[in-house]
Amino acid sequence: MERLERFEKYKERIVLVSEMVADRIIRECIPMEDEISENQARKLYGDKWLRRQKRYKIAHWRKVGTRTMYSRKDLDGIRQQEREPAKLIFKKK
Repeated sequence: MERLERFEKYKERIVLVSEMVADRIIRECIPMEDEISENQARKLYGDKWLRRQKRYKIAHWRKVGTRTMYSRKDLDGIRQQEREPAKLIFKKK
């Protein structure tokens, strides 16, 4: 039983690392598909959430002309990190 639990934990880590590597490759090879404007980010993630990330300097952005651009993968990663502690709490019960 203990081996199965360890296997599942390592399996989750391997999947997470492989997704991170794939995201990095996409970002380096095709950067335009990864970028979204501030308006699109507000629609996808919510205005309040995005403002909070900017205020605490968690979300990184860059200016392209007059537009503020965000990396979709970075925002997804931030949201995933916020949800991770909640997963651990629910798994313990």
